Amino acid sequence: MAPAGEDHIETSEPLRDYLGAYRLSHPDVVRRVASEAWIRIDEDQDRVADIAVYLQGSSQTEPIPLRTPDLVFEVVTPGRRNERRDFVERRAESARRGIREYVIIDRSQARVTILTLDGGTYQENTLWRNDLYTSPHLPGLAIPLADVLPPRSE
Repeated sequence: MAPAGEDHIETSEPLRDYLGAYRLSHPDVVRRVASEAWIRIDEDQDRVADIAVYLQGSSQTEPIPLRTPDLVFEVVTPGRRNERRDFVERRAESARRGIREYVIIDRSQARVTILTLDGGTYQENTLWRNDLYTSPHLPGLAIPLADVLPPRSE
């Protein structure tokens, strides 16, 4: 995989800043916010998530990459293959791994897809540039998506 480019960084950096500030002000909720988080999918496959959030109070004792993150954020790199990877392949892997919330940031469509695990399958919600991202796992967090997503080009 190629390293993240400027557009990718422009999207992930403010998101990481909001999540990091939340961790600092809520150390009882968030244990770690990890950029380029290494996640073991199965015996033969690992993935690198753009951002992973590990919550406090988890009964998991395994070290990273064996420990399952609670939330994962992926910024879609343009291109059909990359979109398939993030929207289809990683979605299935994340559900199988038990990641409670998988968030896909799609700059080209100026949208955020939030997948919340419910009984082993994801429930989907779509947010747009003028919306706020919130999560039941991060009480009090509200990220204005206008800080993360570019204006949609017509």
